[in-house]
Parts: sequence; structure tokens; C-alpha cells
Amino acid sequence: MAINLVDMAKGYLGRAVMDKIAGSLGVSSSHTESAIGAAIPSILGGLIGKASNREGAEALSYELDKHDGGFLDNIGDAISGDGLGKLAGEGSGILGSLLGDSKLGGMLDLVGKVSGLGRSGSGSIIGLVGSLLMGILGKQKRAQGLDVGGIMGLLDSQKGHVAGALPEGMGSILGLGDLSKWSTGALGTTGGAVSGAAGSVGGALSGAGSAVSGAVGGTVGAVGDAGRSVGGAVGNAGRAAGDAVSGTAGAVGDAGRTVGGAVSSTGSAVGGAARDTGAAVKSGGGGIAKWLIPLLLLLGLGLLLMKLLGGGKPEMPALPEVKMPKVELPAGIAAAPELGSINIPGLPADMKDKVGGMFGELGTTLSGVSDVDSAKSAKDDLTDLSGKFGEFTSGLSAETKGPVGKMISMFLPQVEFQINKVKGIPGVGGILGGVLDKLLTTLKTVG
Repeated sequence: MAINLVDMAKGYLGRAVMDKIAGSLGVSSSHTESAIGAAIPSILGGLIGKASNREGAEALSYELDKHDGGFLDNIGDAISGDGLGKLAGEGSGILGSLLGDSKLGGMLDLVGKVSGLGRSGSGSIIGLVGSLLMGILGKQKRAQGLDVGGIMGLLDSQKGHVAGALPEGMGSILGLGDLSKWSTGALGTTGGAVSGAAGSVGGALSGAGSAVSGAVGGTVGAVGDAGRSVGGAVGNAGRAAGDAVSGTAGAVGDAGRTVGGAVSSTGSAVGGAARDTGAAVKSGGGGIAKWLIPLLLLLGLGLLLMKLLGGGKPEMPALPEVKMPKVELPAGIAAAPELGSINIPGLPADMKDKVGGMFGELGTTLSGVSDVDSAKSAKDDLTDLSGKFGEFTSGLSAETKGPVGKMISMFLPQVEFQINKVKGIPGVGGILGGVLDKLLTTLKTVG
């Protein structure tokens, strides 16, 4: 499972933790949330820049050896009393050492501006988030056995997540260069490929239209314009397809290939008609019948092309349903329901999909744990999921908490059985017991 450090950090800072931070600092929860949301990608962006060369990565690796992330297991207690001030102070000192006072100062100013807390108000939050991220990276280094090259690779893989979340202007402050060149991940790449292929088809049709225009005059030039318009629509459809699928890269690829095939076939027909028309004009002199019939054929093919494209909106294939893995359950424990069969009054469709997706991910991760080594590999993923569930459930409104709780209760029996089964594997309970108990408590609180 690919790691998203931005989401992982947010998972540790759920609503209850944010409210506690806000109360300790004497500021509003909304300002605190805004500051944290800006600080996480900003600090990660600074660390990515630091680790972009081996010397900087070695300095970061040295600091990570001092951070085991132990406080992350109970961050609420870690920020109680004078704990928040201590963590913030340590984080600010480390960031100043790694990034330099100039970059850290610019970060304080911009985060303070976008959050409404000002420079002084954002200082504690940036320091706290700095300690949080150093703890997360320290845990990743130990869990994955990362050397300096591994740390460089891990941070480089976060560029897409960070670029999309950075406050405007932060990239310049941190000296990160052209953020548009930072990879946006597999989905963005696939969406761009669909868009690029569609744009190429549009260009080919435009060229064919221009060639016909030279042969038969301004009337056929209008067909070239139509080809260019359709091409642009296809390009926009490709980009829309890239954005719409939200994680189902394969679906985008299939849609792109389907659209591409339709356009290619029809475009070839248009091109052939254009060549025939040009030849007829060249050999037939002024006889109207010799160029009118091919011209009408060309116009008909142009209309067929627009009909095939359906106004530039290709039909997307149905997205696959996220399902819990099949698990042999003892008598008395009901199997998890199919997502499509769940119909709970008051449950928004997007929340049903989100809960179903998280349970599907949880079930798959638990099914992959069979021994100590696989438990160690799964621990970070399960910690991440626990944070996601915690953040999601703590943010539920009074209206949605009941319906969501009913849905969670449908999955609880199978999840609890899987958790107990995993904890019973020799040596695994000591590795995953804490995170699984925390996750189960979160689910039972709502379900």
C-alpha cells in the first residue's frame, strides 16, 4: 500500500486532538485546523527539498535516529500539561537546524497568514507538527529499514501529495522550484495520458480539416474548425475523466482506450474522405458533381464523429465495488454485507462509499497478516487506517452519526473476529495489539 504522509499526519490529529491543541493555545479550533492543514505539507515540502541531495538526506537521517515516534501511540496524553510546549520547542529547533532560519521564518509568516493566527500564533503549531512528522518518518525508517537512499526515495514519492496541498507561495519560500513538474501519482499520470491522447486525436483531425480546406475552399475549412472543436472537447473529456475516477486508474485507462479507439477509427475515415476529395478536385476541374459528392460525404462523417463522441463526454465504465475479503466465520457471526445492498435512511452516498472503502482496506490488510514479519509490515498501514477512522468518526455531525453508526455495526462482527484472529497469531499480538485495540474502540464508540 502506497504511503501518503500528508494523510498519515492528519490521521494522528483528529478532531479531539485539534480541540485540545486549540484549548492549550487559547485559539479557535477552526484556526488551529487551518494552521495544521497548511503546516503539514509545508514542513514535508521543506524536508523533501532538504533530502533532494545526499548531504541533506544524511543530515535528516541523523536526526531521525533520535526520533522513534513513541508519543504517536497516545498523542492526546503527549500534548497534555507542558507536553505540547515541549514537543513544539523540540520541533522548532529541529526545523531551524534542517531548513535554516530564513525558510522557517517564511513558513511561519505564510502559515500564520493563511490560518489567521499570525506569526506568533503559528509558531507552536509548526513546531508541534515538526515533531509529529519527525516521529512519523523515524517510525518509517525503522519499520522499513531505510538507509539514506531509502529516505530520499520515500520523500520523493510524496511530491504529488505535497504539491497539491501546499499554501500558495510556499513553494517559492522553500525554494522548491516548479511544482508543476512534481509527480501527482498514478492517477494524475493516467488522467494526463488520456487527455494527451485525446488532444493528439484532435490535432490530427484539425490537420486533416486544414488539408481539405486547401483543396476545396472555405466550406471544407468549416469542417476543419469542427474537427478542432471536437478535438478540444475530447481533450477536456480526457482531463475530466482523469479527475473523476478518484483512484481507479484502470477505469480511466479503459475509458481512454475506448474513446481513443472510436476517435481513431472515425478520424481515419475522415482523413480518407479528405484525401479522396482533394484528388477529385485536382483531377476534375470545375465540374461541381466531381467535388460536391465527396464534400457531402466528408460533412456526413464529421457529423458522425460528433455523434460518436456524444458531445465530448465519453461514457465511463462502472467503478468496481469495494468489498470486504471473504473470511470463514464461525456460526453466529454474520458476514459483512455487500456495499450495494446497504440502504440506511439518512446515510449520504459519499459517506457509505467512504466507510465501505475503509472497511475493505482494513479487511484486506488484516487478511495479509500471517506471521511476525507480515505484522511488522502491516503495522504502519493499520496505524494509518486507525487514524483515518478516528478522524472520520470524530467529525460526524449529529445527523449523520446515527446512520453511519448503523453501517459500522454491520461490519463490526467480522472485523472483531479478524482482529482477534490476527492477535492470536504467535508473536503478532505484541506488535499489533495496541493499534488494533485502539481501532476497535473507535469503531465501537460509533457502531
